[in-house]
Amino acid sequence: MRWLLVLGLGIVSLVLSSYGFYLIRSAYSSTTSSSGIQIASQTKIPSDDPLLPFGWEVVIETDKERSPVQLFVICDGEIGKGHGKFLKGGEFSFPTEAVMNSGLYHPDVFNIKWRTPSWTPGNPVVIQLFSKAPLRAQSVTPVIYRPNTP
Repeated sequence: MRWLLVLGLGIVSLVLSSYGFYLIRSAYSSTTSSSGIQIASQTKIPSDDPLLPFGWEVVIETDKERSPVQLFVICDGEIGKGHGKFLKGGEFSFPTEAVMNSGLYHPDVFNIKWRTPSWTPGNPVVIQLFSKAPLRAQSVTPVIYRPNTP
């Protein structure tokens, strides 16, 4: 009877270990993408808005030149507002930046798109997000650029 208990505990231990490795792997893969776009870093930043006291900066890299560009940055909490620019300076021409508060209502998704200039591997995009509570970007997803939608 004792050996059944030991065997059972061994099997449970093996299952829990496997599940733990799965969780670690899935957490890592949420920031990388087969699309060639990935979150390079995330940093807490100060906010000057008392209504949105938490700031978060997300640096996103690409593996090839892209233009036009539209990205969804998916976070683990509600976003109040955000703004994007290139790391090496320079604003986007005619950008659209919006938290997805209307339509399907996804306040945890930041939508940013621009037509020019091209996004290149040597010039990451920096997105600053501000919120009522701490948050973190979970993933970034490129979407088909639609010029006439928010």
